[in-house]
Amino acid sequence: MKEYNRELKRWVEPSEDTGSLKKRELCKGKKPHSFQLALPEHVKTTRELTLEDINEYYESEKRIKNYYEIEKELLLSHGIQCFRGWFTGHRLFICSVCGKKEYE
Repeated sequence: MKEYNRELKRWVEPSEDTGSLKKRELCKGKKPHSFQLALPEHVKTTRELTLEDINEYYESEKRIKNYYEIEKELLLSHGIQCFRGWFTGHRLFICSVCGKKEYE
């Protein structure tokens, strides 16, 4: 039921307190998060992956980034400045309990 607020000079509906909306520092049960290495969301897979497969993906990203840096230096030596999209090189970790995502 609406109540009249004399300070605001209007009728207002009572609202429930939703609590804090910021992310928790601790996981469920007030334990630390259990982060596991995962692939970024834009990567599609055709089978169940192991930790070795995920590590190989990040090593491949590192090799591709190094290749782009070498090519960029080669073009600069010829006087050509080129801006290409770079891979970020961040690793995605997802908590196995609550699903919180964190990049490193």
